[in-house]
Amino acid sequence: MTTDPEAEHEKLSQFWSKVTQMVLERSDRFGPLIQSLRAAVPMAWDGDTLIIGLSGVHAYLSGHLEAAANRHRVREVMKELTRRDVDYHLIEGTTLEDWEVVKKKEEIQRQKVEKRSAPQPVEAPVGSAPVEEALPAGAWANFQQKLHFAWQLLGTRRTMPVARAEFLQEAIAMVSKAEAEAAAAGESEENMERLVTRAIERIAGMVDIPATAVALELIRSRRKMPEHKPPERPKKKQK
Repeated sequence: MTTDPEAEHEKLSQFWSKVTQMVLERSDRFGPLIQSLRAAVPMAWDGDTLIIGLSGVHAYLSGHLEAAANRHRVREVMKELTRRDVDYHLIEGTTLEDWEVVKKKEEIQRQKVEKRSAPQPVEAPVGSAPVEEALPAGAWANFQQKLHFAWQLLGTRRTMPVARAEFLQEAIAMVSKAEAEAAAAGESEENMERLVTRAIERIAGMVDIPATAVALELIRSRRKMPEHKPPERPKKKQK
C-alpha cells in the first residue's frame, strides 16, 4: 500500500499545528518557544522521532527548541496526542531532501564516533612478545556498560550540542563513581590512572571534543565533591 506524500504531509502539518496550539494554551504568554514552533516544519517520522526543520532565516530560533525545559513541554504534548513516548529531531532545512542530506551526514559522524570510541590495543614494549590488554573488571566494567547504554539512549539526538553536553555531565558522574568504587576495592594508583585516561579518551571521542576538555570537567567535578579525610591512626599509649 503506497502512501500519498501530500496526504502524509498534510497529516504531519495538522499534528504539529495541534502541538503548537496546545503548548500555547498552556503557556502564560506568547514567547520565543511558540514562535519557533510555528516556524518549524514537520517532515517525517523516523521511528518514534518526528523530524522537524527550520529554514535558514529562522535558524536563530533553534536554541528555543533545543532547550531542555522547552523540549520537555513539547514532548509532553506530543506524548498526550500520540499516546507514545515520542521525541523530535531538529535539523536545518524544511524538505525531505534536506533530511536525507542531514541523515547521511549524521551516519558518517556516527561511524567516526564509534571508530574513535573503540578500544585501542596496547603497544607492547620493543623486543617483547605482543600481548592483549586485559579487560577492566568490577567498577570499570560496570562503567563501560552504563556509558554505552546512556549513549545508545540518545538515539538521533547524538549530534545535538545540548544533548552531548548533558551526556558529558552524566558520563563525568559515572567516571567519578567508578573511581570511588575502584579506590574502595584497593585499585592501584597506576592502574587507576590508566583506566581513567581510557575513560576520558572514550568520552571525548563520543562527544567529539578534546580529551583535555573532558579531563577538565572531571577535575571540576572532583573539586565539587566533599573531601574525605583518611581515618586517624590510634595514638600509642605512653608508658
